[in-house]
Amino acid sequence: MSTVKISDRAGKTITEFLLPNLQENFWRVSKHPMLKAIGFEREETPQKGAGTPLRPRVMVPSVQMGRRFEVEHLHTAFGGGVHAAAEDTSLRTGKFQSDRSFADAKFVQGAFEVTRQAIAATRDKEFALVKEITQNAEGAVHAMHWNLNRMIVGAGSGQLAVVNAGVTASTTINLDHGGTEETPPTQHLNEGDVLLIGTTAEIEAGTAETVTVATITDDNTFEATTNETLADDDIVVRADAYDVSGTAYTEVTGFTNLITNTGTVQNINKANDSWFQSHLDASVGTIALSDIDAMLMKTSRHSKNPADLFMLCNSTQWRRIASLMTVTRNYDVETWKGNLVGGQQGLVYHGPEGKHAIFKDDMVPDGVVWMVDPNSFYWGEMAPFSFAEDALSMDGVPGQRKSGTLNYEFAFYMFGNLAQTNAKASAQLGGITGPAV
Repeated sequence: MSTVKISDRAGKTITEFLLPNLQENFWRVSKHPMLKAIGFEREETPQKGAGTPLRPRVMVPSVQMGRRFEVEHLHTAFGGGVHAAAEDTSLRTGKFQSDRSFADAKFVQGAFEVTRQAIAATRDKEFALVKEITQNAEGAVHAMHWNLNRMIVGAGSGQLAVVNAGVTASTTINLDHGGTEETPPTQHLNEGDVLLIGTTAEIEAGTAETVTVATITDDNTFEATTNETLADDDIVVRADAYDVSGTAYTEVTGFTNLITNTGTVQNINKANDSWFQSHLDASVGTIALSDIDAMLMKTSRHSKNPADLFMLCNSTQWRRIASLMTVTRNYDVETWKGNLVGGQQGLVYHGPEGKHAIFKDDMVPDGVVWMVDPNSFYWGEMAPFSFAEDALSMDGVPGQRKSGTLNYEFAFYMFGNLAQTNAKASAQLGGITGPAV
């Protein structure tokens, strides 16, 4: 191993300008609706002295021990203490109830390489490496957004897709999402990825098949490097999605585990505590506006600000909801001006508290619409997006050269988890199969 020393000016550019800018704007530059909801500013142009935080939904949590942090749940304000009474009767003692759950922070990490040849070919020698790091760092942020968003709004437990029809001694593997293909099953695969494919029990026992992606043929199919024998509906995860020794999934906790009414999450069993249960309709079938109405009514009464509620679904569900909406065409006969275009733009659902945006995100699983209260979630951040110390440090800014190559490796990471403070303000419609689109 050896190091490449960046000049003082270049080092200052990276440590004092590039990295702080990436950290400050990490959530705001995301193209994914949920990530933007976690980190958006409360005001586009905060007033002087208003003290509006830049990233209000990003919190640095109190650490209980190691990488575990507390999540507050103030769900019963004054239970049993308020009642109607006759004159001169005794008070009934009330109780303020709150709970603390604990979430484990997760690492999301990666690395990129800068070749010596690329640096040598750059005309501006003094800042050549800085420019290469800047370009690659922007790509790293994009990749971080992609995978973090998948973990939050996707199928959960590291699941990328499932095997569609068994495979016997073949390199060709076809995928789906458990029967339908509303979004591309291979969208999260990359050439060279090492996967674990098998049942949930096999993945958690460390006995699932290890498969390496050679090429991605199309939206539904990839080629493995060697012949594989797999069963129909086997689950596909990345090889590092489950820690067998720690008996835990290494990925960020997502909606599939948070917006539900069963299962243990953040050390609380949702089935035993109604205050930690979300509204869940798992077999909608053909979606109707009444389904959305019911979901909105059940969540809005528990939301701190019902006007903030929004929906999140893939493009198929977006088109299904759009087909249920009434299109109003306005035309001014006096000026011969009007709006006679087709299609939908900025899909919005009107409820008692106002307009609720419906965002499209093709990482959302098939047949699902999420109703999200952004005030009920925050990103518990123990370390923001940053470069690992061996790649970018304050004392000399060394980059580690990979042994036997002219490539310099720069590692990056972030450390935290999605925390849910109020379950009842969010909901899910699942099992949506119609209308036809």
